Amino acid sequence: MTPPISLSAFVHPYRKSLAKTPERVLTSSAVMQRNDRAMIAVTKGRGPVLVFLGLAAASLAALLLLPPILQDQSYHRFADERTLFGIPNFWNVVSNLPFIAVGAAGLRQFYRDPATLALFLGIFLTGFGSSYYHWNPNNDTLFWDRLPMTLCFMAVLAIVVEERVNARFGAVLLWPLLTTISG
Repeated sequence: MTPPISLSAFVHPYRKSLAKTPERVLTSSAVMQRNDRAMIAVTKGRGPVLVFLGLAAASLAALLLLPPILQDQSYHRFADERTLFGIPNFWNVVSNLPFIAVGAAGLRQFYRDPATLALFLGIFLTGFGSSYYHWNPNNDTLFWDRLPMTLCFMAVLAIVVEERVNARFGAVLLWPLLTTISG
């Protein structure tokens, strides 16, 4: 059995009144149940979904007004440009191996949830894409460095929406987000 934990350790800004009563002690599972009930109360209704869609539409409209941002060519010059074992920019290339390892471990463990699967697939592919870019850094290979990262970003966005805005909307949103990457 877990020892009782004071509720003041888990206080959120909207629950300050509960923190003022230190004699009130709950177990950690009771605190988690209370947090779950508060999250369910916040995510009910279509208001958060409509706010999210409105902000997304406004952001996209603002981006259309901006000119393309060109990549400065000095971006491709790295601190370590040594060739070891026939691999140019050796440490920049090899430093991407942990992405492949973490991505593979995540794919093996979290393959049932589509958003988490997409996240770890993005991490896994980032290892290969970034290694390819660092092998020969230029604007053409930079695309393959950044593409898998956008897969990760879209998966994280879908997970955040699922957890904080609306569970069903976040699960549905994953697929349009992932298809916008390929378009």
